[in-house]
Amino acid sequence: MSSPRADQAAGLRRLVGRRAARTFSVFGAAPRVTARVLATLVAALAERGERVTVIDEHQGEHGVAGALGCATRRDLAQILSGDANLGETLLSPVPGVRILPAARAARLTAEATAAQVRATAKLLHELALGCDLVIVHAARMAGRPASGAALSAQRRVLCIGADAGGITAGYRLLKDLAACGGRGEVRALMAGGTSAKLARAAFANLRALAADRLGMRLDWLAWVGAAALSHPFTLDAPHSPPPWQELVGALAAPSQPDSLAHDVPGPAHLPRAASRSQRITQAEI
Repeated sequence: MSSPRADQAAGLRRLVGRRAARTFSVFGAAPRVTARVLATLVAALAERGERVTVIDEHQGEHGVAGALGCATRRDLAQILSGDANLGETLLSPVPGVRILPAARAARLTAEATAAQVRATAKLLHELALGCDLVIVHAARMAGRPASGAALSAQRRVLCIGADAGGITAGYRLLKDLAACGGRGEVRALMAGGTSAKLARAAFANLRALAADRLGMRLDWLAWVGAAALSHPFTLDAPHSPPPWQELVGALAAPSQPDSLAHDVPGPAHLPRAASRSQRITQAEI
């Protein structure tokens, strides 16, 4: 028998099939870094004419709104309880970008009533009709179920550090996703570090773990290095540096996992024994 959360995700996926908006859920091991990445990304997408809606399941400095300097006062949970309406809850910190704060609603996912599930589905459908791309900044699961909005997305992105700690955290996120039934397409956005080669080697390690231990396929999306992270989007200097534009292009492209992963070193290109900085041990799993 399916769970209410699975039914919610399935219902939201059916709505996805009726609309043109592309939908992504982004799970991050380090929420503050993920928020900075997403803030820059959505601003760059808007720069090229995309209309973007963010369902933000984080708040404060860990949220996209906070990263763009915008305070949140209301939440999706208040809309569902009848204490607020959509118009007064939506934020628009950058032209072309709308943010729906949903941190409280995400925390209450397990207790959502059938009526609230239906209301959420209807609300997200209305939001998607007026935009080109919907991004769910998914709450960290840590034993809690992922929200129906996060599980319903067409594509899932893992934003993880390009180092040993990132591999460990990324593997735990993948395990949580698998436990929620999230075994669809997952792509890795590697963040930080100074070497694309090391980022790709770390990705190859995590990809092998996902396949061998979880039966999940992990594909490459992009790498955003430390230098790019140190130059995030600002309203005073909105033109994104080339690394961000490359990420925008990768995210906006049609789903073609093989073409996105073709330049990731395979086993023949990796050292016979990975260094400690690129290994994940049984104890860490």
